[in-house]
Amino acid sequence: MIKNLKQMRLVMDIIILSKQSAFLKEKRGGTIRITAQFYIDHEVNIPYDLNYPLSSYIYQCIGLANAELGDWLHNEGLAYRGKSYKPLVFSRLHFERRRNKSTHMEVKGLCGLTIDSIQPEIIQHLIQGMWKKGYLQLLDVKIPLMDVKMKAAHSFVETMSYKLLSPVVVPVQIDKGLHFCHPLESQFYDSLRQSISNWYNLKWQEELPREVSIQISLLQPEFFQLKKAAVLTQYKEKKVKGYLASIQVQAPPKVQQVIYESGLGSYNSQGFGCVEVIQEEKK
Repeated sequence: MIKNLKQMRLVMDIIILSKQSAFLKEKRGGTIRITAQFYIDHEVNIPYDLNYPLSSYIYQCIGLANAELGDWLHNEGLAYRGKSYKPLVFSRLHFERRRNKSTHMEVKGLCGLTIDSIQPEIIQHLIQGMWKKGYLQLLDVKIPLMDVKMKAAHSFVETMSYKLLSPVVVPVQIDKGLHFCHPLESQFYDSLRQSISNWYNLKWQEELPREVSIQISLLQPEFFQLKKAAVLTQYKEKKVKGYLASIQVQAPPKVQQVIYESGLGSYNSQGFGCVEVIQEEKK
């Protein structure tokens, strides 16, 4: 029985990889976004701060499929202007059933994790590694992997609206230390534009033309509440303050694709700044 299951999994891996290879050839640098689905069959207690274990899980899965790629992504990444960038962004875990407690969450049922990258081959190896591992380990909770779905490609246009699937973080160094900007500060948007420009170069291997305008604003700002939008996350030994909101961006389609694949703000590879397109209702 076990031997047959292993053979079935091997066949599944081969089919998945062949489909991915054909898909990558067709896309030629296009976007591949996935949502992994896991299932918890009984109610368990989960901590709120999951960024680090999720990040570790993703790196481990990539390493299972391609050890060299996993090592490069973890220790090096892409170099640009003296800094290292990890081409990876992911959402918070979305739970089908969730009850918030003072110190933890009580969760059950399906849970989903969305992951993207400006480099489709990273997602390709991630999928393979996820199936090889077969589960997500969150502290002492082992959650079986049920499915990995490729998201349908978006048509990127000049004006797009996004919602944050994980908090956007905009750290700025000031005299007294690190300040996390919020969406009511102009520095917040200046820093977002600079980050987008950096990722644009990493994605397209060309500088963003100076004449290109990137206009970023809150979507329905009259409903935005700063305290409600703020999210404080413990990542290893540091506390990170980010914000969940919906935004509108006016920029060329190639810039919009960069935002979708790389995320917004800083610490993206640590589970911050992942966005999803808000689909407009057809009139």
